[in-house]
Amino acid sequence: MTLSFNSIIEDARESLSFLKEIGCNNFECSENSLKIIEKWNFKKLKSEIALCNKCKTAQNRKNIVFGEGAFNAKLIFIGDAPKIEEEKTDRPLTGEAGILLNKIISAMGLSLETVYICNILKCKTDKNIKNCEEEIKNCLPFLKNQIKKINPQIICTLGTEASKALLNTKAGITALRGKFHNYYKIKVMPTFHPAELIENENKKRYVWEDMKKVMAIINQPR
Repeated sequence: MTLSFNSIIEDARESLSFLKEIGCNNFECSENSLKIIEKWNFKKLKSEIALCNKCKTAQNRKNIVFGEGAFNAKLIFIGDAPKIEEEKTDRPLTGEAGILLNKIISAMGLSLETVYICNILKCKTDKNIKNCEEEIKNCLPFLKNQIKKINPQIICTLGTEASKALLNTKAGITALRGKFHNYYKIKVMPTFHPAELIENENKKRYVWEDMKKVMAIINQPR
C-alpha cells in the first residue's frame, strides 16, 4: 500500500505529540509505547467515524460498530453491515453467525486476540446491503484507514457485498472465493459469510478449504 510522504509525516507528528502529552519526552520505541500509539490512532479514527453524518443511517444510529481485535493482526475478517445486536454491543459479527466465525477462528489455531474483525458499514441500516451503494461509498474510506493502520498479511472478506466493495468488482462470492486476490500488496481471500453457512451447511467445506489456504500464508514469515 503506497502512502504519500505528507501522510507519513503527519502520522509521525501526531504520534510524537501524543507521546509528549502522556509524558514521554524522549524518542522511545518500546513495544509498550508502540501499543499505546496504535490504540490512540484507532481511538482517533473511531471518533471521526462517530461524527460522520454523510448517510441517513447516521440520523437513527445508536452506536457505530467500529471493530475489535488485535491492532497488529496478521488477519482481518470483514463482514458487510452491523445487525441490531451488534449496534447494541458495539461488537461486529455477534449472534449465531459470530459464534460460528469464532469456531472457524479457533479451528485455525487463532483467537479474537490475534485477528481483527470489522464490517464494511459502520452503522446499522434497515436497507438490504445490496442496496447500500451510497453507504458503502461513504464508509469505505474509514475501512481502508483501518486496514492501513493494521497492515495485515491477509484480509478475509465475508460474503458477496464485502468482497465486491473491497475488491471493486461486480463478481459474486461463488466466482471470487477459493483464490487469492490483491488489495494493494495485501492478499485477499473472499469466502462465504457465516450466516450463509447456517442456511446451507454444505458450504462449510468450501469455507474450510479457503481457510486452509489462508493458514498456509499466515504461517509463513512476512
